[in-house]
Amino acid sequence: MCVHTLHSKEKELHVLFNNAAVMAPPIEMLTADGYDLQFGTNVLGHFYFTTLLLPALLLGGKTSGDGTARVVNVSSVGHILSKMNFNTFKDGPARKKAGTDRLYFQSKYVRTVLIFAFFVDVLYAKRMMY
Repeated sequence: MCVHTLHSKEKELHVLFNNAAVMAPPIEMLTADGYDLQFGTNVLGHFYFTTLLLPALLLGGKTSGDGTARVVNVSSVGHILSKMNFNTFKDGPARKKAGTDRLYFQSKYVRTVLIFAFFVDVLYAKRMMY
């Protein structure tokens, strides 16, 4: 809905701040697809949202004074407290054992260190999005 509304009102986007997050919800809470709620919101949600806004960001980059658009991913220092454990992304014993704090730190690690670094630097750097 948000992306549709934006595209209907604006064709260009020069800056996107990904700031929303979920922290320490009850361990039982999952996304509709069965992912840990923090991983689904803090990683998959931001990645998908940015992907949907990419056409407007690319157009914004073409018309800006310096020829770029910006994606700013706000995180927390919590990313340094975690590693990635694929067994905790979806519901199961490893996820429940990890607990909500560790899952939050992991969501920040995956988002900050892996997903968006790859997304912005590798896939879209050549398309005027820095």
